Amino acid sequence: MIRATLVSVTPKNTTENYIPDLNKEDLVITKEDLESQLKDIDPAFLQGLIVRTTPNFEDKKSRDYMKVTPAFFSIDAMEYIVSLGVDHLLVDTPSVDRLLDDGRLSAHNIFWETKGKKFNPNTQNKTITEMIFVPSSLEDGAYLLNLQIPAFVSDAAPSRPIIYKINEL
Repeated sequence: MIRATLVSVTPKNTTENYIPDLNKEDLVITKEDLESQLKDIDPAFLQGLIVRTTPNFEDKKSRDYMKVTPAFFSIDAMEYIVSLGVDHLLVDTPSVDRLLDDGRLSAHNIFWETKGKKFNPNTQNKTITEMIFVPSSLEDGAYLLNLQIPAFVSDAAPSRPIIYKINEL
């Protein structure tokens, strides 16, 4: 089990950084919002970070993301996530990067600390799980996470994340 924190954020227009440059219509998950949501979180529960974007409509599960541009993470936000020591990032967007980013995958490379897209053996056990759905009935806070990743030898594999609420003593 992985100790994880669930946070809800509303993507927005921002002046935070991204490569390639942001477009005026881009909605971004920002460092500013993550800092606000995570300021009082026990660092022990940042091994995993689950990011739910709002509004949180059920149509996220079947939305045509080529017609409805999805949110993604700013470079500042991803650098902040890395600075927190997050090993497992789960998001309800199709990618942590802009869908059309000229193949740069800026946020992915920051998360895995892959300079020049070169393999980094120190981060090979970190994971990003995209396209999750967290029902609105689940409150932000501390959870135990079971990722359920099959033993594929690949750079991508399906997962079946399950979270368990932790009751306070």
